[in-house]
Amino acid sequence: MRIELSGILSASITETTEMAKVAAPKKTETLTLRLDPKTKYAIELLARDQKRTLAGAIEWAVQKAMSSQEVGASLGVCSFQELVDQTWTPDELQRVMNLGANAEHLLSHDESCLWAVIKSNPLFYMDAVKVNGHLQRHVFFVARIMYSEALIRERAEQLAAHGKFAPITLDEIYEASGGDLPAAEKAAEDLTFRISKEKLLKGFGAK
Repeated sequence: MRIELSGILSASITETTEMAKVAAPKKTETLTLRLDPKTKYAIELLARDQKRTLAGAIEWAVQKAMSSQEVGASLGVCSFQELVDQTWTPDELQRVMNLGANAEHLLSHDESCLWAVIKSNPLFYMDAVKVNGHLQRHVFFVARIMYSEALIRERAEQLAAHGKFAPITLDEIYEASGGDLPAAEKAAEDLTFRISKEKLLKGFGAK
């Protein structure tokens, strides 16, 4: 059986973006590749045959591979394309949270440090709720995380450098919010998207 990924975090974060000013996302990124001559030649032929640019041919090949390659995730097995669709956001910290909740084993070292600071703190994250041993949902306290981004990054650097970090306190979060935390907490409570495994299966269908 294959189970579609949870949209838990991306939904709650997306709806709270009005609470913070964010920079416009880039439309494209630059990637420099080193390829052996034969592979480069193959890409050129593929691009010519499909009437694409070299970049377009590479994008097409990657998307095709993502659709067919499967990966283990927190709610079961899905394609890489499904994983990317569920975890991608232009904001790095939100992306780390999405990936940590869905496929923690794919986090880089730096991302793992950010995720550890968030996941280990009950002020930010509630462990996945389980019923009879089965995952039901993840719960994030989005407003607290948004206001605490600088603190989270600071603690992640501590963890990377020393192997340990001081937990972020509620007082620190309140100070970082400039006193706006109570109203933000209510907004987060209203917007936090909690979804059960049964509802997930009903909405997307088991495969």
